[in-house]
Amino acid sequence: MSLLFHSLSSLAASAIISGWTVIKNINDPHLKEIANFAVAEHYKQSGEKLKLQSIIKGETRDVVGSNYSLLLKASVGPDVKYYEAVVNEKLSLHQRNLISFKVVH
Repeated sequence: MSLLFHSLSSLAASAIISGWTVIKNINDPHLKEIANFAVAEHYKQSGEKLKLQSIIKGETRDVVGSNYSLLLKASVGPDVKYYEAVVNEKLSLHQRNLISFKVVH
């Protein structure tokens, strides 16, 4: 029992340290806007035209604005890959910035 408690305590501590919170409703329309923004910005920066298939999971944390870390399923033609996108959003300024966008293996 104490091993289980220790594991759960370690998991909770790492969540507190990282500050990331799991997004429970990955079907939220606002989250879909952020995912589409990430795919569009990736296209502007790389020329790779992806089609967003779905949001697999997401996390958020409050910093200067809100950061969203999303695991996305996207395709180019028949090729489907998974990507991690990090977007910073400042709602009060109506600003979004793509921080990173990379293939996840």
